[in-house]
Amino acid sequence: MLFEHRHPARVESPCTVVAASQENLPDVLHFESPRQLAVYERFLHEGARGYLAYLDGRCVHRSWVQLGPARVTLFRRLRRALGPEEAYIHYCETASEARGKNVYPAVLARVAEDLGPSRRLLIATTLSNRPSVRGIEKAGFVCCQRLLVAAVLRWTMVLRREDPLADR
Repeated sequence: MLFEHRHPARVESPCTVVAASQENLPDVLHFESPRQLAVYERFLHEGARGYLAYLDGRCVHRSWVQLGPARVTLFRRLRRALGPEEAYIHYCETASEARGKNVYPAVLARVAEDLGPSRRLLIATTLSNRPSVRGIEKAGFVCCQRLLVAAVLRWTMVLRREDPLADR
């Protein structure tokens, strides 16, 4: 499912959301593998924006935003071109002890607020990931496209595209 941010949302959460930087990036080691640091350092170096959320002084969430123009991966090998007025949120994860505290939707709402209405803000998840879908919707995103994707060996195919907003 591909979602687009459509309306501002005020999300109440006990977390504090900050921009990722070289200085605070090691804070993700609270719930991440040290190998991931190199990935996030590369994201920063390439110009992506990172967001970290903290509860009780501990980093419990990270999300990354790729600004267009760029090519992004929605699912495994399914890529999409971002236009210059688009941005894509990806690489989101919340530590298990912080789930259910509105951390994820609070971060998404902050990203939308920071980027403002001048960019089309997108995020993708699978239909089966109900907690992610709920968090995305709580942050003011609406499903703009459903994709049926099949991956066989090295080939990835989009078997069906549906635009749930087309009938509105």
